[in-house]
Amino acid sequence: MPANHFVPYGMDHIDGQENSLDFYGLMRPFDAMVAYTLEGDSAAKTIAFGQGSPAQTFMGICDSGRPIRPSLVSADPRPTHPELDYVEAWDKRLNPRRAIK
Repeated sequence: MPANHFVPYGMDHIDGQENSLDFYGLMRPFDAMVAYTLEGDSAAKTIAFGQGSPAQTFMGICDSGRPIRPSLVSADPRPTHPELDYVEAWDKRLNPRRAIK
């Protein structure tokens, strides 16, 4: 499930078909944050602020029955690939925010 510029709804379904990444990666955590904030729902708190708990990182199950790899949770996220792998690198001279780190 690539998390690209077409999330939510995916490149193949730009007109609005939801997929697992849309649901588990965006809508579920957002809904949980709202439910905890407005209703005090403790299960929603675990999903929204679970510090990497299984309830927070669960991303669903494939049609084959195999669990999808859990999401990553970090208070200090780092790129998983070297900067040279990206078309628009952060340190590119034209990036006005490159000095901010």
